[in-house]
Amino acid sequence: MGKQASAAAAVQLENSMGYGDYVWRIDSSAAVHPGPNVFSSSNVAVANGQLWLRVAKSGKGKSAKSSSAEVALDRSLGHGTYVFEIDSNPSLLHQNLVGAALILQDDQRDFKVAEMSRWGVPDIPNTQYVVQPYQTNPPHRFNVSQARFMWPANSGHCWYRRDSNGEKQGPGDNLFSSANAGVDAETGYLVLKIVKEPGGGWSCGEVFMDHSLGPGDYTFVVQSDPSLMHHNLVASPFLYAANAPDGSSRELDVVEFGRWGQPINANSQYVVQPWNTNPPHVFNVSGVGHTHRMRWSGGSSPQQVQFESFSADGRLIQSWTNTGGDNFVPGPEAVHINHWIFAQSADLPASSSFVVSCFKFCPLGQEAACSAPLGTRPSC
Repeated sequence: MGKQASAAAAVQLENSMGYGDYVWRIDSSAAVHPGPNVFSSSNVAVANGQLWLRVAKSGKGKSAKSSSAEVALDRSLGHGTYVFEIDSNPSLLHQNLVGAALILQDDQRDFKVAEMSRWGVPDIPNTQYVVQPYQTNPPHRFNVSQARFMWPANSGHCWYRRDSNGEKQGPGDNLFSSANAGVDAETGYLVLKIVKEPGGGWSCGEVFMDHSLGPGDYTFVVQSDPSLMHHNLVASPFLYAANAPDGSSRELDVVEFGRWGQPINANSQYVVQPWNTNPPHVFNVSGVGHTHRMRWSGGSSPQQVQFESFSADGRLIQSWTNTGGDNFVPGPEAVHINHWIFAQSADLPASSSFVVSCFKFCPLGQEAACSAPLGTRPSC
């Protein structure tokens, strides 16, 4: 959790450690509150720019003992905004374990920025906000199930799973579940699912990054056949900016698969949103293993977006250059990939999967070394 450290800052000291811009004390003590627990400095480490705290068990049988982990800043930071980025999934945490980021004043008073536990009860929410004492100030409880994951393997690209927590959201007024997005253990492919729930209705899948990659080549290889996808389902890798410089939301669809409720429609399109003032470029794709690239020029005054699609054997299927005025200045956008329902109908399948085998980003200006000339299928 917390701010990522540089390699130079990730140095373990005798009773403290440098991480990010701060020095942290490592707790190593006998049975103390909370718990009571035994805290060990061996349970704290910095690896890959992340702070790791663990609960460890040593010994066997009746002699087995568990030890916990805690770090604390060496000074007060005072009033302000405290932000922790947590890469553990609370829904997978054992019901008797606790993980928390907090601001501690004394033994009776603290603020829990996020406290993750189910306090021995499997079916209660796994996360809470707390202003102690909790007996007189009831915590605000809720569920968190998102955790970052890297895909493709060793790419450095980290993604989050979208979860609407039972609330219908756009696009298409759908439920989104984090359980519907993941990486196949055998193939390493990203799989987004639409699933019919046991109680009725469907839930969809989406993943997203939390930061801008900027102008450049965005390349995706898709292992799903759009010609076989139900005409009320949609799937797309795209760039989305919730707050563009002009205050609007903007979107660039690298490719969007869907027939919008009409079986006779073309199944694919390139889009620079809004579609109603900037008509999409539509075409058909069939088969699997097709590659789609969007070259986004960016810059302070972006003028064009170039799109290309290639078959599995490298044949150019379609290309399009958009020079309209609906582009936007890079900065607030992030990559998303989703699979969702345009309109519910009685003949919707009980499940559907959208499979992407590769994603690659090449920054603008590095295409020669990282990508391929326009008109040639890029590697991924």
